Amino acid sequence: MDKAIIIGVYHFLGFHIGQVLLNKGIEVKGVHIPEADGTYVDEKRLEVGRNANFKEYTFEGILDGTDNDRTMIFPIYDFFMLQQESIILNEQFTQKFLTYFNKHKCNLKILLLLPIQLLKGIGSKEIHEFINKVNKVSNRLQLIYLPTIYGPWQPSTFMFQQVILASILNTEVFHSEREWMDDALFIDDVAESILDIIESEKSGTYLLESGKDMYWDTCAEYLKIKERYRKSKNEEKLQIDGEIKRIIPTRITPISSSLSKQMEHTKWLYQNLSSDRY
Repeated sequence: MDKAIIIGVYHFLGFHIGQVLLNKGIEVKGVHIPEADGTYVDEKRLEVGRNANFKEYTFEGILDGTDNDRTMIFPIYDFFMLQQESIILNEQFTQKFLTYFNKHKCNLKILLLLPIQLLKGIGSKEIHEFINKVNKVSNRLQLIYLPTIYGPWQPSTFMFQQVILASILNTEVFHSEREWMDDALFIDDVAESILDIIESEKSGTYLLESGKDMYWDTCAEYLKIKERYRKSKNEEKLQIDGEIKRIIPTRITPISSSLSKQMEHTKWLYQNLSSDRY
């Protein structure tokens, strides 16, 4: 792979994957969707904008382009966690996406990054319908399901980031019903594993996991998250379909190192940028 399109390039997962690709010399077209904006867009734009291999587009700008042999990466995971899927997966967007795909289907590979919650039937009908439609028209499709992902730039909808912010700003902590509390992975480890899956060029469905029991809880203990915010250990475990390829990242960064990076980055943001933008 030497070219990629990332939809939602300034969201959490999309941004980190974009950085990994750019660091490897891969040309990235980043699609910014203002209606479903992430946080700190200007700061993220400065980070990647210096790279000659990066160019920002609107979704309409991508539709009008002529791309050959390019991988399209769509982190639906990001939009799900921010409850923005209805903004981007409406009928108009889906139709435009499928039209674009049919125009380039001989050369276009599609990667959908999805929350593991969908495997449990959780999630809006827009997401499930979109996946089904893409699955019907593409034979070069990779689906990757993900648990909680943490690291620098993690949105405050996640509890790890809320607890870190609470230690700085004395804010309240709450539990999002959309957060997966069985497992967790560090964003750097996830991004490298996603790149490996893309480069394998093997279509199919994958699940990235830590391979450790109740790893979200282990991270929560490190952050001293109170018991009342954690998942009950008596809840039924998710049953994974045998056709889904379960993958443990080659590298699992120690919690002390990975969460320290997130905490240090968040403190830097607070010290250098306006705190009302969290």
